[in-house]
Amino acid sequence: MGYKALHGVFAGWLTLSGQVIAAQCETADQWYFPERQAVASSDAWLAELRDKSVILIGEHHDNAAHHQWQLRVLKTLLATQKQALLGFEMLPRSRQNVLDEWFRGTAGNAPLREALQWDSVWSFNFDYYYPLLETGRAAAAGLLALNAEAELVASVRTVGWDQSPSHLRGDLHPPAPPSRDYLRLLAASFLGHVPPGGVASDAERKQRFLRFVQGQQVWDSVMAQSIATALRQQPAATVIAFMGSWHLIDGGGVPHQLSQLGVTDMAILVPWDEHLDCAGINPGYAHAIFGLDYRQ
Repeated sequence: MGYKALHGVFAGWLTLSGQVIAAQCETADQWYFPERQAVASSDAWLAELRDKSVILIGEHHDNAAHHQWQLRVLKTLLATQKQALLGFEMLPRSRQNVLDEWFRGTAGNAPLREALQWDSVWSFNFDYYYPLLETGRAAAAGLLALNAEAELVASVRTVGWDQSPSHLRGDLHPPAPPSRDYLRLLAASFLGHVPPGGVASDAERKQRFLRFVQGQQVWDSVMAQSIATALRQQPAATVIAFMGSWHLIDGGGVPHQLSQLGVTDMAILVPWDEHLDCAGINPGYAHAIFGLDYRQ
């Protein structure tokens, strides 16, 4: 679907489509597999993913429990992978040289946060992510800064992709058009962040939604292109990438952009919390969901 079509379908997108799954998704401390509506009580099944090209692991950025779960999953995965590259939404691609130096041991631990300019590019707790980075340095084949630069995203949200300066776009390709289901998801998110009366007119709201979608697509697409490039350079590797769950669920964000680049052999793992609604679960929501019955 092209972006022009958004204006005709924006109204009424407040619910997700798809077959609703029963409330097993609330099962605490177990894996739930939406497609086959089954559960697993241990992480042993993760060995099934050893031959995947990409494993995408979701999170809520400010939830410490999610990051503890990610670390546990990562250690299990690394024990089964022949060669793994760890990718991070939290870092724009301009920080790749810093990651490489630290990975090779040419930069110490103490200045990593400052060298990455973490507090200016990612506002969430560095201590949540450092164990993932350190585990990757010890056991992975490399670390990847996946995300777009903030200047590019801001420009696209203001003037669109085609009108953004070429020096910001560089060698990146424009995002593939979003799927209809992903637009529904983004519409729900957008409307949840626009206060009543916060936009002067319906036309202005639609235009802001268009720019919101284009900005989200830049994040999704740049992360997908970064992953695809890493796989071309190291085709025997598995990319294990960490990012917000909204980039992953229902396969509409990064997974969709990856598939448009010819990368389809992937698994999506996301954490679940009791404050979320199982009515949002459908067979394509994720490869596996891990039930967390607590929030932090």
